[in-house]
Amino acid sequence: MSDLDIIKQIEKELGVTLKETGEIELAFAFALELGESCYTTDTQGKVEGLSCYGCNIKDLNRIALQLKSLTNLTWLNLSSNQINDLEGIKSLTNLTWLYLSSNQISDLEGIKDLTNLVLLDLTDNPIDALPRWIADFHLELKWDSGWKDGFIYFYDNPLKNPPVEIVKQGKEAVKNYFEQLEIQGKDEIYEAKLMIVGEPGSGKTTLMNKLFDRDFSVPNEKTESTVGIEVRPNWEFAIGSEKDFKAHIWDFGRATDSVHAAPVFPYIRLPLYING
Repeated sequence: MSDLDIIKQIEKELGVTLKETGEIELAFAFALELGESCYTTDTQGKVEGLSCYGCNIKDLNRIALQLKSLTNLTWLNLSSNQINDLEGIKSLTNLTWLYLSSNQISDLEGIKDLTNLVLLDLTDNPIDALPRWIADFHLELKWDSGWKDGFIYFYDNPLKNPPVEIVKQGKEAVKNYFEQLEIQGKDEIYEAKLMIVGEPGSGKTTLMNKLFDRDFSVPNEKTESTVGIEVRPNWEFAIGSEKDFKAHIWDFGRATDSVHAAPVFPYIRLPLYING
Protein backbone atom coordinates (compact mmCIF):
# COMPACT_ATOMS: atom_id res chain seq x y z
CA MET A 1 0.00 0.00 0.00
CA SER A 2 1.37 3.41 -0.97
CA ASP A 3 1.60 6.39 1.35
CA LEU A 4 -1.10 8.14 -0.67
CA ASP A 5 -3.42 5.21 -0.05
CA ILE A 6 -2.72 5.60 3.66
CA ILE A 7 -3.55 9.30 3.44
CA LYS A 8 -6.89 8.38 1.88
CA GLN A 9 -7.57 6.03 4.79
CA ILE A 10 -6.85 8.82 7.27
CA GLU A 11 -9.15 11.18 5.35
CA LYS A 12 -11.93 8.61 5.43
CA GLU A 13 -11.49 7.84 9.12
CA LEU A 14 -11.46 11.52 10.14
CA GLY A 15 -13.98 12.73 7.56
CA VAL A 16 -11.62 15.43 6.28
CA THR A 17 -9.77 16.38 3.12
CA LEU A 18 -6.00 16.71 3.45
CA LYS A 19 -4.38 19.17 1.07
CA GLU A 20 -1.11 18.23 -0.63
CA THR A 21 1.31 21.13 -0.26
CA GLY A 22 4.53 19.99 -1.89
CA GLU A 23 7.67 20.99 -0.02
CA ILE A 24 7.74 20.58 3.75
CA GLU A 25 8.57 24.26 4.30
CA LEU A 26 5.26 25.15 2.64
CA ALA A 27 3.48 22.62 4.86
CA PHE A 28 4.93 24.42 7.87
CA ALA A 29 3.34 27.66 6.71
CA PHE A 30 -0.01 26.09 5.86
CA ALA A 31 -0.27 24.08 9.07
CA LEU A 32 1.24 26.39 11.67
CA GLU A 33 0.34 29.85 10.41
CA LEU A 34 -2.94 29.12 8.62
CA GLY A 35 -4.16 26.11 10.59
CA GLU A 36 -4.50 23.92 7.48
CA SER A 37 -4.93 20.15 7.38
CA CYS A 38 -2.40 18.99 4.81
CA TYR A 39 0.47 16.65 3.97
CA THR A 40 3.73 16.82 2.09
CA THR A 41 5.75 14.19 0.24
CA ASP A 42 9.39 13.75 -0.70
CA THR A 43 10.68 13.12 -4.23
CA GLN A 44 9.85 9.41 -3.90
CA GLY A 45 6.20 10.07 -3.06
CA LYS A 46 6.70 9.21 0.61
CA VAL A 47 4.76 11.29 3.11
CA GLU A 48 7.20 13.16 5.36
CA GLY A 49 4.90 15.78 6.86
CA LEU A 50 1.27 15.57 8.02
CA SER A 51 -1.03 18.11 9.63
CA CYS A 52 -4.36 17.02 11.10
CA TYR A 53 -4.98 20.42 12.66
CA GLY A 54 -8.45 20.86 14.12
CA CYS A 55 -9.79 17.52 12.87
CA ASN A 56 -11.79 16.78 16.04
CA ILE A 57 -9.55 13.86 17.00
CA LYS A 58 -10.30 12.49 20.46
CA ASP A 59 -8.79 9.02 20.20
CA LEU A 60 -5.44 8.79 18.39
CA ASN A 61 -5.84 5.04 18.09
CA ARG A 62 -8.29 5.73 15.24
CA ILE A 63 -5.33 6.57 13.00
CA ALA A 64 -2.43 5.04 14.96
CA LEU A 65 -1.91 2.17 12.52
CA GLN A 66 -1.90 4.51 9.52
CA LEU A 67 0.57 6.89 11.19
CA LYS A 68 2.89 4.00 12.00
CA SER A 69 2.74 2.89 8.36
CA LEU A 70 4.04 6.30 7.19
CA THR A 71 7.65 5.25 7.75
CA ASN A 72 9.16 8.50 6.41
CA LEU A 73 7.00 10.73 8.59
CA THR A 74 9.16 13.22 10.48
CA TRP A 75 6.80 16.18 10.92
CA LEU A 76 3.38 15.83 12.59
CA ASN A 77 0.91 18.50 13.62
CA LEU A 78 -2.03 17.39 15.79
CA SER A 79 -2.82 20.76 17.36
CA SER A 80 -6.32 21.99 18.17
CA ASN A 81 -7.93 18.59 18.69
CA GLN A 82 -9.27 16.86 21.81
CA ILE A 83 -6.50 14.31 22.27
CA ASN A 84 -5.95 13.12 25.85
CA ASP A 85 -3.84 9.97 25.30
CA LEU A 86 -0.53 9.82 23.40
CA GLU A 87 -0.40 6.02 23.23
CA GLY A 88 -1.12 6.16 19.49
CA ILE A 89 2.12 7.99 18.62
CA LYS A 90 4.63 6.43 21.01
CA SER A 91 6.01 4.19 18.25
CA LEU A 92 6.67 7.09 15.84
CA THR A 93 10.34 7.24 16.74
CA ASN A 94 11.36 8.94 13.48
CA LEU A 95 9.46 12.12 14.36
CA THR A 96 11.57 15.25 14.63
CA TRP A 97 8.86 17.93 14.87
CA LEU A 98 5.69 17.27 16.87
CA TYR A 99 2.95 19.83 17.54
CA LEU A 100 0.33 18.99 20.16
CA SER A 101 -0.89 22.38 21.35
CA SER A 102 -4.51 23.01 22.38
CA ASN A 103 -5.49 19.45 23.26
CA GLN A 104 -6.52 17.66 26.48
CA ILE A 105 -3.13 16.08 27.21
CA SER A 106 -2.04 15.58 30.81
CA ASP A 107 0.03 12.36 30.63
CA LEU A 108 3.34 12.61 28.70
CA GLU A 109 4.33 8.95 28.82
CA GLY A 110 3.64 8.52 25.11
CA ILE A 111 6.49 10.84 24.07
CA LYS A 112 9.14 9.40 26.40
CA ASP A 113 10.78 7.29 23.66
CA LEU A 114 10.61 9.88 20.86
CA THR A 115 14.31 10.60 21.14
CA ASN A 116 14.70 12.07 17.63
CA LEU A 117 12.48 15.05 18.39
CA VAL A 118 14.04 18.47 17.87
CA LEU A 119 10.85 20.36 18.79
CA LEU A 120 7.79 19.48 20.85
CA ASP A 121 4.91 21.92 21.28
CA LEU A 122 2.68 21.18 24.28
CA THR A 123 1.28 24.67 24.84
CA ASP A 124 -2.30 25.12 26.03
CA ASN A 125 -2.94 21.69 27.54
CA PRO A 126 -4.18 20.71 31.04
CA ILE A 127 -0.73 19.49 32.16
CA ASP A 128 -0.40 20.11 35.90
CA ALA A 129 2.51 17.78 36.68
CA LEU A 130 5.67 16.83 34.79
CA PRO A 131 7.17 13.34 35.01
CA ARG A 132 10.61 13.13 36.60
CA TRP A 133 12.17 11.72 33.44
CA ILE A 134 11.46 15.00 31.63
CA ALA A 135 14.50 16.50 33.40
CA ASP A 136 16.70 13.97 31.56
CA PHE A 137 14.97 14.30 28.19
CA HIS A 138 17.26 15.62 25.45
CA LEU A 139 15.25 18.81 24.79
CA GLU A 140 15.37 21.96 26.92
CA LEU A 141 12.18 22.99 28.72
CA LYS A 142 10.69 26.38 27.95
CA TRP A 143 7.74 28.26 29.43
CA ASP A 144 6.89 30.01 26.19
CA SER A 145 5.26 29.42 22.83
CA GLY A 146 7.36 29.18 19.70
CA TRP A 147 8.73 27.06 16.91
CA LYS A 148 12.45 27.21 17.60
CA ASP A 149 14.24 23.87 17.56
CA GLY A 150 15.70 22.41 20.73
CA PHE A 151 12.76 22.99 23.09
CA ILE A 152 9.62 21.54 24.63
CA TYR A 153 7.12 24.38 24.95
CA PHE A 154 4.80 24.36 27.96
CA TYR A 155 3.18 27.79 27.86
CA ASP A 156 -0.39 28.09 29.21
CA ASN A 157 -0.44 24.80 31.14
CA PRO A 158 -1.68 24.79 34.78
CA LEU A 159 1.63 23.43 36.10
CA LYS A 160 1.83 22.80 39.84
CA ASN A 161 4.54 20.14 40.08
CA PRO A 162 7.00 21.65 39.44
CA PRO A 163 5.60 25.18 39.71
CA VAL A 164 5.67 27.49 36.70
CA GLU A 165 8.37 29.58 38.41
CA ILE A 166 10.70 26.56 38.31
CA VAL A 167 9.91 25.60 34.71
CA LYS A 168 10.67 29.16 33.60
CA GLN A 169 14.24 28.62 34.81
CA GLY A 170 14.78 25.65 32.50
CA LYS A 171 15.56 21.97 32.67
CA GLU A 172 18.40 22.22 35.19
CA ALA A 173 16.11 23.96 37.68
CA VAL A 174 13.44 21.29 37.15
CA LYS A 175 16.04 18.58 37.73
CA ASN A 176 17.16 20.25 40.96
CA TYR A 177 13.53 20.58 42.03
CA PHE A 178 12.91 16.84 41.69
CA GLU A 179 16.19 15.99 43.41
CA GLN A 180 15.34 18.21 46.38
CA LEU A 181 11.85 16.74 46.48
CA GLU A 182 13.33 13.27 46.86
CA ILE A 183 15.63 14.42 49.65
CA GLN A 184 13.30 16.67 51.62
CA GLY A 185 9.83 15.43 50.69
CA LYS A 186 6.79 17.65 50.23
CA ASP A 187 4.23 19.19 52.56
CA GLU A 188 1.31 21.55 52.10
CA ILE A 189 1.45 24.94 53.83
CA TYR A 190 -1.90 26.49 54.67
CA GLU A 191 -0.71 30.06 54.90
CA ALA A 192 -1.13 33.22 52.85
CA LYS A 193 -0.85 37.02 52.85
CA LEU A 194 -4.03 39.09 52.73
CA MET A 195 -3.51 42.67 51.58
CA ILE A 196 -6.29 45.21 52.17
CA VAL A 197 -5.97 48.29 49.94
CA GLY A 198 -8.32 51.12 49.11
CA GLU A 199 -9.14 54.79 49.53
CA PRO A 200 -8.73 56.48 52.94
CA GLY A 201 -11.81 56.03 55.12
CA SER A 202 -13.16 53.09 53.10
CA GLY A 203 -13.12 50.75 56.12
CA LYS A 204 -9.92 48.76 55.65
CA THR A 205 -8.89 48.88 59.31
CA THR A 206 -12.44 48.12 60.42
CA LEU A 207 -12.47 45.05 58.18
CA MET A 208 -9.19 43.85 59.64
CA ASN A 209 -10.45 44.33 63.21
CA LYS A 210 -13.66 42.46 62.37
CA LEU A 211 -11.71 39.54 60.91
CA PHE A 212 -9.73 39.15 64.12
CA ASP A 213 -12.65 39.82 66.45
CA ARG A 214 -16.16 38.84 65.38
CA ASP A 215 -17.56 40.82 68.31
CA PHE A 216 -15.90 44.05 67.14
CA SER A 217 -18.68 46.64 66.84
CA VAL A 218 -19.25 48.36 63.49
CA PRO A 219 -19.25 51.29 63.13
CA ASN A 220 -16.68 52.02 65.80
CA GLU A 221 -15.79 55.63 66.56
CA LYS A 222 -12.63 54.58 68.39
CA THR A 223 -11.08 53.14 65.24
CA GLU A 224 -8.33 55.39 63.91
CA SER A 225 -7.20 55.43 60.30
CA THR A 226 -3.98 53.54 59.67
CA VAL A 227 -0.93 55.64 58.85
CA GLY A 228 1.49 53.82 56.59
CA ILE A 229 1.15 50.05 56.81
CA GLU A 230 0.01 47.85 59.66
CA VAL A 231 0.82 44.15 59.54
CA ARG A 232 -1.18 41.89 61.81
CA PRO A 233 -0.12 38.24 61.67
CA ASN A 234 -1.84 34.97 62.41
CA TRP A 235 -5.50 35.35 61.55
CA GLU A 236 -6.57 31.71 61.75
CA PHE A 237 -9.72 29.95 60.61
CA ALA A 238 -10.68 26.33 60.05
CA ILE A 239 -10.85 24.87 56.55
CA GLY A 240 -11.60 21.32 57.60
CA SER A 241 -11.60 18.98 60.51
CA GLU A 242 -7.80 18.65 60.59
CA LYS A 243 -6.33 21.87 59.17
CA ASP A 244 -6.40 25.53 60.11
CA PHE A 245 -5.58 28.24 57.59
CA LYS A 246 -3.38 31.13 58.68
CA ALA A 247 -3.32 34.57 57.04
CA HIS A 248 -1.10 37.58 57.70
CA ILE A 249 -3.06 40.75 57.04
CA TRP A 250 -1.48 43.88 55.59
CA ASP A 251 -3.53 47.05 56.05
CA PHE A 252 -2.38 49.84 53.71
CA GLY A 253 -3.20 53.19 55.26
CA ARG A 254 -3.68 56.75 54.08
CA ALA A 255 0.00 57.47 53.53
CA THR A 256 0.24 54.62 51.04
CA ASP A 257 -0.73 54.79 47.38
CA SER A 258 -3.09 51.80 47.22
CA VAL A 259 -2.95 51.63 43.43
CA HIS A 260 0.78 50.93 43.53
CA ALA A 261 0.80 48.82 46.69
CA ALA A 262 1.70 45.56 44.95
CA PRO A 263 4.78 46.79 43.01
CA VAL A 264 6.17 48.36 46.20
CA PHE A 265 6.38 44.88 47.71
CA PRO A 266 7.49 42.58 44.88
CA TYR A 267 8.78 39.98 47.33
CA ILE A 268 5.27 39.24 48.59
CA ARG A 269 4.46 36.10 46.61
CA LEU A 270 0.90 35.49 45.43
CA PRO A 271 -1.04 37.50 48.02
CA LEU A 272 -4.82 37.95 48.08
CA TYR A 273 -5.90 41.55 47.57
CA ILE A 274 -9.06 43.18 48.87
CA ASN A 275 -9.56 46.58 47.22
CA GLY A 276 -11.99 48.75 49.13
